[in-house]
Amino acid sequence: MQHRTATNVMRFVRDRILLRHGTPNSIHSDHARELVGRVMTDLAATFNYVNTSTGGYCPTGNSVIESFWQYFNVCLRDLSDAEYENIEEHVQNIAWVWNTTTRSSIGARPFEVMTGTPPVTISDSLVLPPPVNDTLNMYNIRHASAAYAQHAREHGDFMRQLRAAVLNKHGCVLKRLKIGDLVKIYVPPSHGEAVRRHHKVKHICQWRGPLRIVKRLSETTFELASYFNPNKRFRRHLTNVRRWLGPVPANATSSDNSIVPLISDVKTGEIAFAIDSTTSTVMYLVRVTSADETAVNVHAWGTTSKNHLTGKYKPVMILNSTDQPTTRPRKNQQCRPWTWKILVSTVNDLLVLKTAGL
Repeated sequence: MQHRTATNVMRFVRDRILLRHGTPNSIHSDHARELVGRVMTDLAATFNYVNTSTGGYCPTGNSVIESFWQYFNVCLRDLSDAEYENIEEHVQNIAWVWNTTTRSSIGARPFEVMTGTPPVTISDSLVLPPPVNDTLNMYNIRHASAAYAQHAREHGDFMRQLRAAVLNKHGCVLKRLKIGDLVKIYVPPSHGEAVRRHHKVKHICQWRGPLRIVKRLSETTFELASYFNPNKRFRRHLTNVRRWLGPVPANATSSDNSIVPLISDVKTGEIAFAIDSTTSTVMYLVRVTSADETAVNVHAWGTTSKNHLTGKYKPVMILNSTDQPTTRPRKNQQCRPWTWKILVSTVNDLLVLKTAGL
């Protein structure tokens, strides 16, 4: 489904569920507008079933679909740009792997639960004997479905107990990172990168590397150097650093999954030019007032001189009475600094032309 509109969803439910598997007593979904609106209500009235929804939050229902979406997004991030352009060629392969893999929550493969028979994969077809044309026995299918349901409930109880035991276990210590270790760092893709690569942001790999730990600044902060260009240094908190697993690339490539992060470190007190959006033609002179792992706070600077090269720049204030900017507020005028926040995911696009000072 290319666009998830109410009409497209209605046609999908009608053609792929109702007219293929029959009309159920009810169809349970989340509370998205296209699933609970007038179009789906009319479809339910036509086929005589009841629409129900999870409301705003349902831990059980949400966890089932979110597990699949996490897997689906991982698969999409592994696609190359050329493969992503033809994503429809890969969606069914991704779904097939999910449906033929044993799920820990039910102890079986979704394909078996839906059809009552094990799936025949490509590898199975090479080693299994030819199928025997036995008469289909509906009793066996119903009996197997009931057994699977009972097994799923028992396995679910077991997994909840096991999960609680693991979470309540004390003494688990993460392996300590040390100088010289190879790591990767968390770099949220920017909107500009998503537009350039024709991807959704969530379908772009968010970890970049490899980098090497060259200095430990504190118990939780590291100085890192690019594996391919040691002159490029980065400062990152422990929460955004993970150990590099697997082989190290032989040399730097143009792949966005292996190059050094696009977002450079921003230091407090640094002077730069900022823009409102990637299409903006107006730039603001700003000074960085603070920066952390989530955002960069900047304060606008300006001058009243007509000559921008020789003018004297000062911090810009906003008058509370008129909301007008000024660099020379009077003593009796109440004002506030003209500051704003730039998220880390957009720093590379909105903070440009960094300088050493005025």
